[in-house]
Order: sequence, then C-alpha cells, then structure tokens
Amino acid sequence: MKISDKKIAANKANSLKSKGPKTDQGKDKSKFNAVKHGAYATTEILPGEDESIFLELKDEQCRLYRPKTFVEKAYAIHSSVSFAINEPVTTKEMELLADKWQLQIH
Repeated sequence: MKISDKKIAANKANSLKSKGPKTDQGKDKSKFNAVKHGAYATTEILPGEDESIFLELKDEQCRLYRPKTFVEKAYAIHSSVSFAINEPVTTKEMELLADKWQLQIH
C-alpha cells in the first residue's frame, strides 16, 4: 500500500513540531515515561514510590541476615525491592477481601 504524497507531507510537517522536552525539568519529568519494569534500572525507587518503606526494609534485611558478600547483600536488596513493590498490592487485596467478607484487619 503506497502512502500518498499528502500524507508524507503531513508527517514531515508534524515531525518538525516537537522533538521532546527541552528543559531539565521537562527531561526529568519524562525520563520514566516508558518504564515497564526495573530490570535495567539505575535507581531503586521510582517517582511516586515511598522511599522510606524501601529503606526500612533494606535496613531490616541487612540487620537480620548480616550479608557478608556482594551476592548476599544483592539478595537482601532484591528481596527488599520485591517486597516494597508488592506490599501495596497485597495490602489493597487484603482490604478488599476483608471488606467482602466483612472482617476487620486492623
């Protein structure tokens, strides 16, 4: 299917209108737009996440298991990240179930 000359001209004109954020504030705001998972993250906490929960979990893991090697410390941090990510979902699920079954969880 051939694209019409009119469509090509419109695409070229539209492409000149925006080339992404220009200011540092705009770049900071948009840099996490395409985040799907944290597998290649350079930060442990994403904007909007509660850093205090993660730090508390990480400190507790290190106090409890006293990791000595790099791998042991990596496991402690990984488990903290996993819990911090899943805890809000688990709490919400428990609240919904408690409401459904008319139970008190607090």
